[in-house]
Amino acid sequence: MPQRDVISSTALIAAYSRNGRQIRARGIFDATIEKNVVTWTTLIAGYAHTGHAHESLDAFHDMKINGQDPNPISFMSVLVACSHIGMVSLALHYFIQMVADYGLEPWREHYCTLIDILARSGQASRADDLVKNMPFEPDRVSWGALLGGCSRATNTNYIAALAAQNMLVLAPGDGAPYVLLANYSEESSKL
Repeated sequence: MPQRDVISSTALIAAYSRNGRQIRARGIFDATIEKNVVTWTTLIAGYAHTGHAHESLDAFHDMKINGQDPNPISFMSVLVACSHIGMVSLALHYFIQMVADYGLEPWREHYCTLIDILARSGQASRADDLVKNMPFEPDRVSWGALLGGCSRATNTNYIAALAAQNMLVLAPGDGAPYVLLANYSEESSKL
């Protein structure tokens, strides 16, 4: 394969990943001589967003071994990977590592992903605490993450109703809370 510069390689990795062609994306990544945080993160995100969670986590580990410090998007991608495979403790580890080891300030998206992971794993009260104690004012996305996560767990009726109520207060004309609550009702009846 001819040598490509990091920008064109990263663009190709992203394009192949978006189309589910992870083997081809990895081949281009491996052929890229000089990799930067964007190249690594594109590979990690490509794996994470196409359901290849273990490969995403492996690539994240390899990135750090190769001396490349992750950025907030790198961490966002590994949180998504952890969400896909239900690795709550690993997600919490990465969240803490992002702040403690790399000095990165978590974004609202990091918190929302963590809220979803906690709620999905049956830890809705911890997720609710996170919504209420994060350094951002809860918005409909954070309440939606809580409600959406509750739809995959048992014994979360009160928290799901609270999340839906808060979503409706923040966006009264929005149909999303009704859809999420209907999905919650349907899913909880199956559990």
